[in-house]
Amino acid sequence: MGLPREVSVADAQRDGIWMGVAVVTAIGIALGMRFMPTAIRLSKEGVVVRRPGATKAIDTPGGNLRNLAPLATVTASSEDTAHRQTAEGVADGQVDSNEWVAADAAGAWLTLTWDRPAVITEIDLYDRPDPASNVLSGTLSFDDGSVMMVRALPAGGAPEKIRFAPKTVRSVTFRIDRAQGPSAGLDEIMVMGTLR
Repeated sequence: MGLPREVSVADAQRDGIWMGVAVVTAIGIALGMRFMPTAIRLSKEGVVVRRPGATKAIDTPGGNLRNLAPLATVTASSEDTAHRQTAEGVADGQVDSNEWVAADAAGAWLTLTWDRPAVITEIDLYDRPDPASNVLSGTLSFDDGSVMMVRALPAGGAPEKIRFAPKTVRSVTFRIDRAQGPSAGLDEIMVMGTLR
């Protein structure tokens, strides 16, 4: 029979260090599992920029369609608050200096949500008039599961009119897939249709 091995001080210290590492790792995993889903959910939810309140839909001249964007709750993935370029005016029905600039352009998104179904047939996207910052491609996603690819928006702020067969939705999201320049975003988004 062999004699029991003597445990040196160095061995005891090493075992203690590894035990400490194991405990800290276990605590980190437990905290991560507890709080990580909330962090992911918050990042996907974005920032509610504007709720419609008493805003009215804007009639489109020469037709029965109206711009429903002012009646939507607007949510943005991020904003450039340092330069006061928030998404608050991006869906107000006015092509003006109230532009939305995303903190990180590629992958940034803007969602419009209505409290009742909207029948829509056209979305007009206005790029920012800044010639150095442009949306090169994007994606429109609807809550009915459909998706539309968007080509480069006209530089200088002219609208890109995307027309389609009528669809009934409660929300639409525009995502910037590719952009150039330091401050890509939108000057305005208009959604033409009627609310049920």
